[in-house]
Parts: sequence; C-alpha cells; structure tokens
Amino acid sequence: MEPVDNPQTLRPDSGRTGFWERFSTLEGGAAYFWMLIVLLFLFCVLDQSNYERNQMLGQFFGGTTLALCAGAGVVLHLNGKLGARNAIILLIIGGFGLKLSFALTNGWYAYQHDVESLKTSGHLSYIYGLAGGKGLPATNDWQFNHPPLHHLIAAGSLKLSRLLGFSDDRAFENIQLLSVFYSSACMVVAYKILREIRIRGKVLVLCMLLFCFHPTFTILAGSINNDVLTLLLSMAALLYLLRWYQKPCLKYAAALGIFTGLAVMTKFSAALLVAVIAVVVLQRFVSGLNTRASGFTFGALAGQTGMFALFAAPLGLWYQIRNMILFSQPLGYVVGLSPTSHLYCGDVSVWKRLFTIPLTEFSSKLYASPDNDYSLPGYTLKCSLFGEYQWPGREGFGWVLFWLNLALVLLTLAALIYVLRRGWDQFAPGALLIFGFAWALQLISFVVFNLRFPFGCTMDFRYIAITLISAVVFLGMAGTLLERSRSRIARILLGGGGCAAAAFAVCSVLFYL
Repeated sequence: MEPVDNPQTLRPDSGRTGFWERFSTLEGGAAYFWMLIVLLFLFCVLDQSNYERNQMLGQFFGGTTLALCAGAGVVLHLNGKLGARNAIILLIIGGFGLKLSFALTNGWYAYQHDVESLKTSGHLSYIYGLAGGKGLPATNDWQFNHPPLHHLIAAGSLKLSRLLGFSDDRAFENIQLLSVFYSSACMVVAYKILREIRIRGKVLVLCMLLFCFHPTFTILAGSINNDVLTLLLSMAALLYLLRWYQKPCLKYAAALGIFTGLAVMTKFSAALLVAVIAVVVLQRFVSGLNTRASGFTFGALAGQTGMFALFAAPLGLWYQIRNMILFSQPLGYVVGLSPTSHLYCGDVSVWKRLFTIPLTEFSSKLYASPDNDYSLPGYTLKCSLFGEYQWPGREGFGWVLFWLNLALVLLTLAALIYVLRRGWDQFAPGALLIFGFAWALQLISFVVFNLRFPFGCTMDFRYIAITLISAVVFLGMAGTLLERSRSRIARILLGGGGCAAAAFAVCSVLFYL
C-alpha cells in the first residue's frame, strides 16, 4: 500500500511561514497563479473572433496537453516517481487543458444558458450595460434580477478588452476565459477538501480523476453566465466550514462569511449554504458542550457568528434589499414561466415526473430535451453529462458515459450507506455531516423547485452541480475504508471502482475533446 503523506507537510498552516513556500504548493496559490498566467496570455494575444482557427487551436491545445500529461505520468511511473501528488498535479493540468480546449473550440454564443443577445434582458446585456457605464439594471426583468458579482467581473474583463483595442465580439469571447478559471479552480478546491477530510493516496487520485474530468465542469467552462462562479465560491465556503468545524476561530469564521456572502452575491440560490452552516454550527456547539476541553463557549460562538454575519450579510443581501425596495422583489424570487410555454411539463403526474424513467432513456434517447422530457431523475442523469444540448455524431462515447454515470451514481449511494455503517468517524470531524447535509438539502430543494415550477428548464443539473463534491467525498471515504480493510472483496470493489472512474474520465475526454 502506498505510504500516506505526512499531513503536516501538506496543510497550508503546517508551519511553513514563507510566502513563496506556501505559494508553491497545491494548498497554496501556485495552481491558481499558473492557470491565471496562461489565461491572461491568451486574453492578450489570442484573436478569439477567428472561430475556425480557434477550433483547431482548441483541439490541438487540449489534445497536446492531455497527451503530454499522460506521457509524463507513464514516464514518472516507470521511474517510480509518480506518487499521488504528482498524479494529481497532472490530472489538474489535464483537466485545465480540456476545459480551455472546450472554451476555445466553442464560441461564447454556443452551449449557453440565458445569455441571449444585447436586445433582451439576458446575462450578455447585463454585462454589456455594466461595462458601458449604465450602472445596475433599472429593472428586475428576466436575468436582471440576479445579483451582480459575476456580471461586474465580466464587465471589467469587457472594459479591459476594449482598452486593449479588441472588438466586442472578441471581448465576449474573452469572458469565457474567466469561466475556464472558475471551473479549473474548482479542481483545486476539491483537492483541498479531500485532503482536509483525510483522504489520501490512490483513493485521492481516483476521486480527483472523477472530479477533474466530469462533463459538468467542462460545459460550465465555456459558459458566460453566473453558474460556475457560484459553484466555486460555494465549494470554498464548504471548505472553510469544514476547517472551522475542526478549529472554531475568528479567522475561519471570517473566511466562511466572505465566501458565503460572495456566493450569494453571485446567485441568490447559494443562500442554501446558510441553512447548512446553521445546522453544522449548532451541532458543533452542542457537541462542544459535552467536551470539557473544547473551550468552545457560548461567548466564542456568539463572537464567531457575529464575525460570519459581519461579512456574509452585507455581501449577500445588499442587492436583494435594493431590488426589494425598487421593485418589491421578494427574497428567493424566481422568474416565472407561463403554463403555455413549450417547456411546461406540469400536465404530467407528479408520480411520473419524480419516480419513473421512460425506457427510451436507457435505449434510444441519449440527450436531454427540455421541450419534451418530464422525468426528473432521467433528465438529471443525462443533463449531468451532456447539458441541455444535442451532440450529433458522439453517441458512441455518449452511451458508454451514460451507463458508467449510472453505475457511479449507484456506487455513490452504496458508498454513503457503507460509510454510515462502517466508519464515518474515521475522517475529519464534521465532514460527513457537512457534505451529507449539503447533498440532501440540495436534492430536496431541487425537487421542491421543480414541483413549484414544472418546466423542462428547472430540471437542469447545473442547479445542483454542488452535489458533485459531496458524491466524490462519499466515494473517497468508502474507498479509504475499503483500502484499510485489506480484504479480498475490498480489493475487488476498490479495483472495480477505480476502473469505472478511469473509464468515465477517458470517455469524457474523448467526448468533449
């Protein structure tokens, strides 16, 4: 069995005090820094309005990056120098290459959600108005009801493009580079979460293999709406909630408040994080009362809660209060659609929508169709892989992906049951509570959302993409327990799961490259 790395050499607060020493680790800022350098270079020199050339460039860049990573992995393995850490670095580089390749290959107008044109109230005109100095939207129509963090950052990118003399078409393409960074940064945050939970070695590599090449993050890397930034900030908030649970202090409470507030300032649906945080904080306080040496008193709880609220409340609520005053917009407002819409599926019974999957979903109907589908579980399975789009000519790898995805979903549920029965207490305190409750709450909210708004578009997996980190956590915990048991059955299960993860990643690459 591969030796476990010493946690004290890998934690960001492990005793390394030099800025560059911390900056040079995966736990520090190195991964973010190098991704930003590559993207900034492309921002400045790449004329993204040349679509034909960019398609070839994107495919060449993605293919070359992935081939080099695979080759480097083989060479390192043959020389006995691969190890978990180097393998994960190569996976993150490969995942970054695939996401950037997808964004370069597909223009800003392709595979988008509610971006639309400058003549509507979609995300594009929201960004365009901010960049043009019009200020915040004068109405809360359509996508203008969303809080503005992503749109402000994108508007800054657009203004910089104009300052450099780029056309607006090229400037819109450059906004995709922001999404590539957000989607790629999710890989690094996922790594930090898994490390914090005490998942190590080969199991950690398999978890990262799944996460780095999951199709949802590839599709979101090409999007210019606010979904992927919300996902990144929500994951960062969960990371600091986990750190706070293990060591309640003002530093982690402040970081938690900042990331939660910024997530809600990007998309109000991220406010579900507050419910997760409230339950976790209450449980931590109650458990602390039963531990004499914990030092976590009511006064400490009040101070840290105040620190959290000091950042989270103004960041997350200011735009909601503005819209409430100007437009009488209630908290949690969702733009409604008419039952006459072609997306409406409320005429199908709740039983069919929530608890059945048509047989065609498993045989002849691979891609999701918001105009025709009604089965929430069937739609979610397909949408998590292919979005709401059609991909003609890719059905071969698509069907393999579909069946592997179904197998991994079932494995995830089995992993959760196994961890609950066999050893959830062997990992970082609070880990299963945080990611289990966040997973359950997201799924419940998703079902309620679809019941309130029975339309094809409300079944989109991007609304619950945050559940992917919980799924990887469950699989990582179960894999770690199986690895520790060292029984023959455990080795078979672990090997089978590893093969499924590897096949899933390979098919995802071949489908989207």
